[in-house]
Amino acid sequence: MKQYHGLLKLKFLIILFGCILNFDSYGAHIVGGQMIYTCVEDGDPNDDVVRFEIRCTVYRDRFSGGAVFDDDANFGVYRRSGPNDWAFVREVSSLNFQDRDTIPFDDNNPCVEIPSGIGVEEASYVFSLNLDIINTDYMISYQRCCRNGTINNIVDPGDTGAAFNVVITPQAQLSCDNSPTFDEFPPIFICQDQNLNVDHSATDIDGDVLVYSFCAPSTAGGSEGVGVGATSCLGVTPSPAICTPPYAPVVFIDPDGTVGGLTAATPLAGDPVVTINPNTGFITGVPKDLGQYVVGVCVQQFRGGVLIGEMIRDFQFNVVECDPTVIANLEADEIRGDKEFYFKLCGETELDITNLSVKIEKIVSYQWIMDLGGGILDTITTRDASFTFPGEGQYTGTMLLNEGFECADTAQIIVDVFPETVPDFSFVYDTCVAGPVEFTDLSTTLSSGIISYEWDFGEGTPDATALISNPSYTYPTPGDKLVTLTIQDVNTCEHSLTQELNYFPVAETLIAQPSSFIGCTPATLRFDNLSAPINEDYLTLWDFGDGNTSTELSPTHLYETEGTFTVSLEVISPIGCENSRTFPNIVSIKPSPTADFDCSPEEFNALNNDLFLTDQSLLAERLQWIVPGVGTSMELNPSFSLPDTGIYEVIQIAFHESGCPDTMIKIIDISPLNALFFPNAFTPNNDGKNDTFKPEGIIQGSSDYQLVVWNRWGEVIFTSNDVYSGWNGSKNNTGDPSPVGTYIYTYTYMSSRGETESGEGKIILLR
Repeated sequence: MKQYHGLLKLKFLIILFGCILNFDSYGAHIVGGQMIYTCVEDGDPNDDVVRFEIRCTVYRDRFSGGAVFDDDANFGVYRRSGPNDWAFVREVSSLNFQDRDTIPFDDNNPCVEIPSGIGVEEASYVFSLNLDIINTDYMISYQRCCRNGTINNIVDPGDTGAAFNVVITPQAQLSCDNSPTFDEFPPIFICQDQNLNVDHSATDIDGDVLVYSFCAPSTAGGSEGVGVGATSCLGVTPSPAICTPPYAPVVFIDPDGTVGGLTAATPLAGDPVVTINPNTGFITGVPKDLGQYVVGVCVQQFRGGVLIGEMIRDFQFNVVECDPTVIANLEADEIRGDKEFYFKLCGETELDITNLSVKIEKIVSYQWIMDLGGGILDTITTRDASFTFPGEGQYTGTMLLNEGFECADTAQIIVDVFPETVPDFSFVYDTCVAGPVEFTDLSTTLSSGIISYEWDFGEGTPDATALISNPSYTYPTPGDKLVTLTIQDVNTCEHSLTQELNYFPVAETLIAQPSSFIGCTPATLRFDNLSAPINEDYLTLWDFGDGNTSTELSPTHLYETEGTFTVSLEVISPIGCENSRTFPNIVSIKPSPTADFDCSPEEFNALNNDLFLTDQSLLAERLQWIVPGVGTSMELNPSFSLPDTGIYEVIQIAFHESGCPDTMIKIIDISPLNALFFPNAFTPNNDGKNDTFKPEGIIQGSSDYQLVVWNRWGEVIFTSNDVYSGWNGSKNNTGDPSPVGTYIYTYTYMSSRGETESGEGKIILLR
């Protein structure tokens, strides 16, 4: 296509070529077609014969499964026998298609968003035809069903086929004429409510005058029959010999189905209506209704004012909903109104603008124009732009996207260049004494004045700020402070300056906790350094008075010997300020005993559960014994009777005469006994002695018990899951008595500690 302008961003595709519907295998996806002729040999004066090459091109939806290109197409040749009658001359049979190709999209226009899943392909049937030169018309035609069932402007489109034909007039026969050929295929889709401007012109190599018009495409065939072989006049491929011209035109309706709403001359609605220029072949208008529309374009050839030929192209317009694809947008200080972008330069004359316009892939050109005054225009064609202004003042400009296309967009630019304002400040303080810092504003401006100050003293808290020109601030913590002054002048130009302030004084008085401590050996003591200001950047040296030191800010120390100790602390700040303090006799460590004892017996169980304790402590003035859940004692060597199996704690607390205690804890495990054993013989004679075979011993606490007995042939004759239920010598304890002899048994059970025990053996049954 030569021209196609429109603001297009495809939001959704409306029923394009019927791809989204499911039709029968016979077709329903023919998009259109055309037929042309080319004279290849002048008529012989002796036999009055002229030779033409016929080319019939068929268009189909390339993503559908129906209406494939026929590889045995049949064409009919007819001669006019009356004003509206045609006689069959002959058939050109079993033609295979050639030149199969895809119709390309117009991808040079950035305004078109090409959707996926759509496309049109073409193929041609080409053959030569010798015709006797006669004084009437020939018609060559090809009939095929069916069109898309989704077409909006004709009646019963899914069962309506097409007849593609061309008429060769007597004048064309005599002059060895060539039919005109269309220059381009029309656009596959067009936009609702957007200007349409499609070049549908043709070229005639004989120089004939061409006149264009919308006309009605022809119908042929139908959906009767199965497959391509259906050759009746209402079938998929009508027989050329039987189904002769004339062919009925398609019946137009409006999108709501009212007959007569649309016509061959106005095949789709528009405002203004979509029309074709009779002289140029340009199709213009604004399509109004979404949908799919059959269109016929006729081209008449005039030579010396006489009509010598006519051809028709049958195709479809698909009207879809579209939106603009590009939007102008800039990164600006302020956006005012509709795409008016404001920039403010304070004390600077250079401006870098970042372009945020979208869609980038649809933008093919950028045009920046900035008026620098005095008739000077600065023009830039890159995506982002940089401008240098001659001085203070206000400047305006534009940024245009896709100039010359309908999907263009424009940004208006306003730039104010204001005089310079420079922030500055100084500060003074006693570096080694924790006190206030005095700040002094030194800012300058070439504008009419500074109207606001905002200080941030670098503490990261809301109260570490000020809104006056010369504030004072006392820091609660030491450190390298980043102090920021932000000023604003009368032009609302805002500038900031940040300086580093090294605040590392030493506290006038060093404070540590605890202030006193009395403990027992060994004693672990944490010293908290509460001096302020101080942090980990300071060098701290602790002397704990027992020969040990630390450089931690707040250390923990273990006193392992008794005595009274003096602690000292020295602090040096990162900038060399220092202070020290001694804390005399603040730590008193008393002696402690050593708890220890022995337990007997060495092994405990459910039958041996008397516990005897023997003191082995050192430096103990008195003792306390505790067995939780059992009892307590103050005796030197007590004993306890443990009532049940399980785990017991035995606790000894030894007290020194200083009052300092020491504790020893030992664990006693009273293990349960599981001792099952099986006899090697039994006598099931009901005398009350040894009548059943079952386990003996200590069986309390066992679980998941199973006993299985087999005879010598491997047959299971007894099983039990009850440790107290034994075998009475009969099969399953209910059958006939088993014979005297030897039997095999296996057993498994879980002990009270969760351990699986298993075994096997032999039992002799005696009577």
